[in-house]
Amino acid sequence: MEQQLFIKLSQPPVIICRSCRHGVWLAEVESHLRGKAHRLPQATAKQIHQDVQSWEGVEHDPHAVQWPSRITQSIPHLDEYPDGLLCQRDQARCQFITRSLDTLKRHWREHHGWTAPYHGGRSRLQEQEQAQITIQQGYQVVTCQRFFPSRKGSHYIWVPCPNQQPEEQARTAPTAHIQATVDAVIQAWEQVQAQAKADQAIQASQLTDANPWLRMTRWADYLQGIQARDLLASMAAPEEDPMDATEQGVQVIWDTMEQVARKSQRTVQHCGQAIRVEAVRSEKGQTPHRPLLAYIDEAVIKKHVQPWQQILAFIARTQAPHDWASPRYGMTARQRQKWRQLWQLASQAPGSQGSQAAVPGDLEAWAMTAIEKACLEFCIELLNQRHRSHEYESALVCAMAVLGQGEAGWRDPESYPPILSRVIKVARFMVVQKALWMDPNPWQIIQTWARKDQSAEWVLASADDQLGEIDEGYGSDDPPSTPGAPSSPPSSIHSDDPLPAVHIRPSRRPFQEQVTWMMHQFMIRGTHGPMETLLDWRTYGLK
Repeated sequence: MEQQLFIKLSQPPVIICRSCRHGVWLAEVESHLRGKAHRLPQATAKQIHQDVQSWEGVEHDPHAVQWPSRITQSIPHLDEYPDGLLCQRDQARCQFITRSLDTLKRHWREHHGWTAPYHGGRSRLQEQEQAQITIQQGYQVVTCQRFFPSRKGSHYIWVPCPNQQPEEQARTAPTAHIQATVDAVIQAWEQVQAQAKADQAIQASQLTDANPWLRMTRWADYLQGIQARDLLASMAAPEEDPMDATEQGVQVIWDTMEQVARKSQRTVQHCGQAIRVEAVRSEKGQTPHRPLLAYIDEAVIKKHVQPWQQILAFIARTQAPHDWASPRYGMTARQRQKWRQLWQLASQAPGSQGSQAAVPGDLEAWAMTAIEKACLEFCIELLNQRHRSHEYESALVCAMAVLGQGEAGWRDPESYPPILSRVIKVARFMVVQKALWMDPNPWQIIQTWARKDQSAEWVLASADDQLGEIDEGYGSDDPPSTPGAPSSPPSSIHSDDPLPAVHIRPSRRPFQEQVTWMMHQFMIRGTHGPMETLLDWRTYGLK
């Protein structure tokens, strides 16, 4: 393919870029292909560079080339310039050519000791014409070319016999044709290279050749012997209206995950500052300076939830019977239970995955279907795990390792941390969503958010229902009374609108306390679970 990009000249012994129409030194091939003119990926440019290095008869040293000052015929692969100015002050010895009159005047002063006449201001017309004639006698308009755009070999060369085709046609039409051909060749070559990599089984020996990033993640060791193409297929988005039963379930879960993320983000947008500060915590004792923020554009959630969709698609395809070697991972008893519930709902006929409970129209957007609840529960259980011996016991960490395999090979510390950030942020959204529905009265909270016209009572509670009064034991003749029973919980909303039954296990912890409890159980460092691994990977990658 490198021959489609470059052509080798016999004299001088340099290579010419077909699309850019100028020379490129062998040592600069990779940087040239990665530059603005081509913008090739690093791996592609590096491979082409290595191939060009094997060409014979190409000069590496710019100072070793004997550069001509004149050629009898123009070189077809270089641009022609019909506006060259050839110095005529010393025709026998000077062959200086430029395309700027100011540059030529400077050349006259510095090399010939002659200053071009100047009659500005109110000089007579005859004097101005004579000065112009004198200047014109000092140069000849010629056609010229040059090999390089800068440094050694960038001087203009006189071409007494240029090509007869118009300049614009010579420079534009062939260049466009060559660039189109080059783009097609590069695309085909990259597809072949990607296919070759996909056909290779991952080898643990790649660790010794990889960068510290791969040695830290141990992806190659964990995924040893598995075909890269199978890993990519396990994470792929499902096709529209698939016929295969497994793929039908994957499609249902894929769409459900997006809805869970959207509803979780809505909850984050409405909850208070204290909850969002707690939800962004990554270490014990840490005081986050910025709260958890929802995405500004709700359309962005579709892109940012994709890693979670790929994680669930991978689990679905590896839990179903398959004929390819897949990575090994385990599930806790709770994870297996939640997965069975989710897959059972996903495998049902369309429209039978459970409907939302009957709610007033202004609250309908908050209600969750049965399959959305099951999806949320399973995602939380993926986070709710403790590692016993190593991180790859976790199904979530296993799936994240598979996400590290890209089309062109392993993702690096530049391309992988953004994926981690998306997974971590959506996970925090879902923790807040789970905490909301674990509250004893979630619909009361939702009504205070949705009905800002005060038609719903605020959900209020004392910090300490057994807090004593001033008169108890101070300035009173009566003996201290025993503390009474705790006050009753806040009264229910006085509204004629029916509240749906939420089939989630009630919890004594209110919304904010539930967020704090879950964050400290499995969402921060020191909990020895999947989230700690993801936080460590992201920190290492962003160094």
